Amino acid sequence: MAASKRKDVSPKPEDHDEDEKALDPKLAEHPDEDEAETSKPPTKRKQTKGDRSAVINGGAKADKQYGASAYAKSGDGWHRSDFNPSPCGRTDSQTPLDDLEAALKAHAPNKANDEGDGKNVLYWMRMHDLRVHDNRALAHASALAAARRAKGKGGNLIALFVITPADYSAHDRGARRIDFVLRTLASLKTQFDELDIPFVVYTHSGARTKVGEKVFDLCAKYSVSQLTANIEYEVDELWRDIGMLKAASAQNVAFSLFHDCYVVPPGRVRTNDGRPYSVFSPWNRRWTDCIAKDLSLIEASPDPEPNPKSIHKDSALSALFDLSSLGAGYGIPTELPGFECKDRAYMAKLWPVDGDAPQQVLDNFMAGKGGETALDRPANEPSTAHVGGNAKDSRLGRYAEGRNLMDENGTSRISPYLAAGLVSARECLRRTKALTKNRLTVGRDSGAAMWNTEISFRDFYGHVLAAWPKVCMGHAFITKYEDVVWETDPKTLQAWKEGRTGYPIVDAAQRQCIQQGYIHNRGRMISAMFLTKHLLHDWREGERHFSLNFIDQDFASNNGGWQWSASTGTDPQPYFRIFNLLSQSEKSDPQGDYIRHFVPELKNVKGKAIHDPFHRLSKPEFDKLGYPKPIVEHAEARQRALRRYKSPGDK
Repeated sequence: MAASKRKDVSPKPEDHDEDEKALDPKLAEHPDEDEAETSKPPTKRKQTKGDRSAVINGGAKADKQYGASAYAKSGDGWHRSDFNPSPCGRTDSQTPLDDLEAALKAHAPNKANDEGDGKNVLYWMRMHDLRVHDNRALAHASALAAARRAKGKGGNLIALFVITPADYSAHDRGARRIDFVLRTLASLKTQFDELDIPFVVYTHSGARTKVGEKVFDLCAKYSVSQLTANIEYEVDELWRDIGMLKAASAQNVAFSLFHDCYVVPPGRVRTNDGRPYSVFSPWNRRWTDCIAKDLSLIEASPDPEPNPKSIHKDSALSALFDLSSLGAGYGIPTELPGFECKDRAYMAKLWPVDGDAPQQVLDNFMAGKGGETALDRPANEPSTAHVGGNAKDSRLGRYAEGRNLMDENGTSRISPYLAAGLVSARECLRRTKALTKNRLTVGRDSGAAMWNTEISFRDFYGHVLAAWPKVCMGHAFITKYEDVVWETDPKTLQAWKEGRTGYPIVDAAQRQCIQQGYIHNRGRMISAMFLTKHLLHDWREGERHFSLNFIDQDFASNNGGWQWSASTGTDPQPYFRIFNLLSQSEKSDPQGDYIRHFVPELKNVKGKAIHDPFHRLSKPEFDKLGYPKPIVEHAEARQRALRRYKSPGDK
C-alpha cells in the first residue's frame, strides 16, 4: 500500500496576508508620507529582554558589529569624532550633502588656483565611477588639462585610485565586491595606458581619515594644481570631502567635485514646498519631469583626450606608468589581506570586466532573446540570438514580465557594473530612449518603461540616503519601528544564511547568493521579507549579510531594499505586507527550475511539490530528500510579526 501524503496545510496563494495585487508592490500610488511617520515617537522606548535593536542603536560596539559609521543623531546635529569633530550649531534640516554644497561654493576654484605653481591635473577615481567613458569628473579633468596646454602651462592628466581597506571594512564590503574592483582596475590601467594617461593605484594602509592628506601629498609630489572627483554620498565620504575642500586652498589645489553616480543629482527632486520626497511614486513623476526639462542630465560626458606623447619624456611622470617602480604601496594587487576571494576564477567568468564585457552585458539585455533559462551563464555571454531592442521577445521587451521570473534570464544583470560604475545610469536611459522614439517613458506599460523605472528606483534610494543620513548609520527610516523587538536565535539566522530554512524558494535564493555573489531581484525581496517577517530577525542582520556577499554591493540600494522589506523604510504599504511564500514561489518559479538548480536535494521532485515538498510529499518521500523541514510555520510567524509591529517595544 502506498504511503499516504500529509494533509496539505500550506498557506494557499489566495491568503489575504500578502501584497499580491502586483508582483512589484513598490509602485503603488500613495501620497507622500506625513512627517510624523519619520519623526521620533514621543514615548520612550520600552527596554525588553532580547531586544536586538537596543544593541544595534547602542554606540560604538553596534557600529563595529553592523558596519555603521560612528555617527549618532542628537539635538546638536550630526556628531563625528574624526571626520566631523566640530558639529556645533547644526540644525536638523542640514545634511552632510548640504554642507558639501556650501563648501563647494565657499571654496570654488579661483584664478589663483588655476594659475598655481602646479602644472598638472589629477582625477581621483573612486568606488562608484570605475570607467573611462561618460565620466563627469574625468571629462572635466581632461578639459582642464587641455586648457592648460593651450596656455602653454603644461597640462598633463594623471588618474588616481586609492585602495582603502579600512573603508571597505567600515562599509561591510565583501571579498567579491573588492575582487571585482581590483579586476576592473587592471582593465582600466590598460585603457589609460592607451591614452598615455598614467593611472596611479596606491593602497592606503593607514587611518581612513588620512586618505585626503595622502591625495594632497601626491598632488604636491607630481606638481598638481587642479584635482577633480565625483561625489560619494555616504556620510563619511561627504565629511571627508568637506574637510578636503576646506584644506584645498592651503594646499594651493583647486578641488572640484561632480554629481555623476545618479542621473538626477540628490537634492534636486523636491516637493512643491521644498521637502525631499519619501515615497517613490510622486518622486518618480518629478524625477521624470526633471530629465524631460533638462536633457543634459543624461547626455554623455566627452571621453578624455590623450596626453601628449611628450609625457614619456618627463622623468617624474613617465615613472608613473610603471607602478612597480614607485615603491611600497603602489600597484594593483590581485587580492587584499582580509578580502581574499576564494572563488575568484568563477567570479571572473560569471562577471567579467575586461575589454567590452560591461557593454556586452548591456547589449545582451537590450537586444538578446528573452524567455531563456541561463542560471549559470556569464553575464556577457549572448543568448542564442539577438532579436533587436524593439522586438517584443527581446529581454528588454519582456522585461515587465521576465524580471519577476527567477528561472528566466529576464533581468539585466547589469547591477554589478552599475554599482562599481563600469556603466553609467545615464547610458542605460539613453539606450532605451533611442528605442522609444526618443522619449523617456516610465511605468509598467512596456519593458523599456519598466526598465527606466528601475533605474529611477536606484536614483531614489540614493536621494533618500542624501536627504536622511540616518539610514547610513543603522537607523530605520520610520523611527517608531526602532522599537520592534527582534528575535536573536542564531540557529535560525544561520539556517537562513545557508539556505536551510525548509522553504525552497528562500533556500534557492540564499544558495544563489553563496554560489554566485548575487540573487535575482525577486529572490532578494522574498528572502529579505522572510528573514524580517517570518523569522523576525533584525533587517540589519540581513543587510550586512548581503553587503558582505554580493558582488553588486551598493549601500543605498541594499539599505533601501532591506528597509522596504522590513516595512521600516520609504514604504508605500504598511507593516502587514507579508509575502505568502508558496504563492511567490509558484508565480516566480512556475516550473521549479530555479529551485532545482540551486537546491540539488530537490532536483528530482516533480510538479508543484517542488514549491512545498514538506506538505505535498508523503513523509517517507520527504525524508529521502535530505532536505530540512520548515523552520517556522507561516501562519504563526505572520501573527507574531503583526503583533510586534503593531505595538513596537512589546513582545
